Amino acid sequence: MTQPTDLIPGPSSVPTWFMIFCRFSGAPPSVSDIFEEAKRWVMDNVHPPLREMIWAYLNPELMIVDVAPRRDVPIEILRQCAPMLSEEQRQEIDAATHVISVRASDPLPGPRLGLFAAVAAAKACAERSGARVALDADTASAFPLSTPFHRLHSGVEPCLASFIRCPYSFGDNGVAYMTTIGMARFGLPDLQVIGIPPIDIQALGRTLIGLCQVLITMIRSADGGYENPAAPVPAILETAVTEFYLQMSGARMADTPAVSKDAVARVRLEYQPQPGNPERSFFTLRPPAGYSGDYGAWLHSLVNTFFAPEDTMHNVVHGSGMEQAHRRAIAELPSMKQRYLSGALGPWRFGVKHGFTVGDPRDGNHEYMWVFVREWVGNRIAGELVNSPRMRKDLRMGQRIELTEADVFDWIVVGPNGPQEGAYTDRDFS
Repeated sequence: MTQPTDLIPGPSSVPTWFMIFCRFSGAPPSVSDIFEEAKRWVMDNVHPPLREMIWAYLNPELMIVDVAPRRDVPIEILRQCAPMLSEEQRQEIDAATHVISVRASDPLPGPRLGLFAAVAAAKACAERSGARVALDADTASAFPLSTPFHRLHSGVEPCLASFIRCPYSFGDNGVAYMTTIGMARFGLPDLQVIGIPPIDIQALGRTLIGLCQVLITMIRSADGGYENPAAPVPAILETAVTEFYLQMSGARMADTPAVSKDAVARVRLEYQPQPGNPERSFFTLRPPAGYSGDYGAWLHSLVNTFFAPEDTMHNVVHGSGMEQAHRRAIAELPSMKQRYLSGALGPWRFGVKHGFTVGDPRDGNHEYMWVFVREWVGNRIAGELVNSPRMRKDLRMGQRIELTEADVFDWIVVGPNGPQEGAYTDRDFS
């Protein structure tokens, strides 16, 4: 494994590039028209002091704007963005007659006036032409044109939820992997999370965005504000994510109230350079120094610091219906084992339900929770606890659990959109 370096050299400036797809029945606007429209938009939609700063940046000597037929868009850009576009967005791009390209650059560690000016120009063009799709070349996705400008910044700092993405994928073993895309426009490496256990993946992504907000603020502070040259970034960082930065970034949604306004969690980032391939060089998310528990349990605790876990545990009410469901699950377990071991489930996740003894075993009380399987050797099963225990306080969500096949009460296959097969005992038997 490549060892971390001591310092990460940063760029002296960072670019921004937006492409607005428009339909014009007649001649498209000129470049000077676009600049004037953008300045009017800024005066109407941005508050001081950022308004005057952006207005001054909307200058042909500082930005590049051009208008071209839709067919001139590099096909590589469209292919790169295609996976993140909806069918409606792809249709809008196909129907466009022209594309307005807006490019700007920001020196580091200065305020991101070029970024804000490019956003203002993109929004002004979209409102004038009725365009509904603007591609953000830096994140290979559609920029959220509908987001009000005041939600894109906090003072002169960008709110990162609109400027970076957190895509994820699943390996054949059902383990997830997540990265950020877009931190390069802030002069920093993107982040990655490896070996993600079954978890609220959206909440993890929002937590990661909050961490990114911490980083760009922390690095600017280390530089001494905007006045001094950008300093190299340490390759190993320990810092804290807080609810304040989650809200500042825009990652805290209105429908997900904070667990605590004072929530804080420490993390460690380690930079692993890939010589000759800087796009694959990431900050890897790790537990803080001194942590010795399961990585999965730590990752769950990090997310649950800011997002209350969803209660997916179901009490088992014994009766004839439940007993039949249990027997069906156990009868099908050998075939499910074969499918799991053969790789036939692909990236879909396989879990088993177990009744964990509560109190004196002679009382027969259990807390039933799901364990997503990581290993299955002989009759022994190992995986990670998915649920947040209510009664078994000695257990933690994400903790490694070892069972035997005889311990299994039910099984489940979970795909990208939720349960796909099994979970017979989760059904309503009332």
